Amino acid sequence: MKKASLLTLFILLVSAIYKIHQYSSDQHLEEWHTYSKAKNDNKQVVFWDSTEKELKQARVPDKEDIKRKPSSLSPKASKVKMLAGREITGEVDANTKHLKWTNSYHDDWKEKLGNSLLRFQEPDAKVMVKKNKSVVEIKKGKGRLMEHVTITYLLEGDETTSFNAWVDSETGEMIRTWNKTIKEPIGHNHERQILTPTGTL
Repeated sequence: MKKASLLTLFILLVSAIYKIHQYSSDQHLEEWHTYSKAKNDNKQVVFWDSTEKELKQARVPDKEDIKRKPSSLSPKASKVKMLAGREITGEVDANTKHLKWTNSYHDDWKEKLGNSLLRFQEPDAKVMVKKNKSVVEIKKGKGRLMEHVTITYLLEGDETTSFNAWVDSETGEMIRTWNKTIKEPIGHNHERQILTPTGTL
């Protein structure tokens, strides 16, 4: 009886781990959102969960590719310091008891970001945004809530231009950008379409 109970417990544990892993893989695809200007009002931005076609154009790995990749924490990642469920960046060894917060979290930061990204773009422009992680940046006794995001513009000819950014968790303002890539449509005789991020660099 004891062996049977242990076997049952083991099976339940393996099943739970599998479901968590599967949920994490599905969440990876659901994190992407696509933003576009409303057809009847260019000043208004609409958004939706990115479609399979958009994910394919942006070269986002599918579920099977994600599952095939081993999930393991590097020694550096396992020693990350946390505050309020967020990774600490900047002065990671600072005393966090008396931090002065420069902003607060707002649920609509993504919508504000999408509006900023599309403000000076063409009416049919589309941009995809994926949140990678949430952090607290500490500098000189002050804490700022930020989001690390990947931003991808969908261009003509199934090409994309993308970059990474730190975004303010309250205003949706881009604080810093890096890893910007620009690709030209292949096999099309027209000029490169250059889309540049807006915000504070």
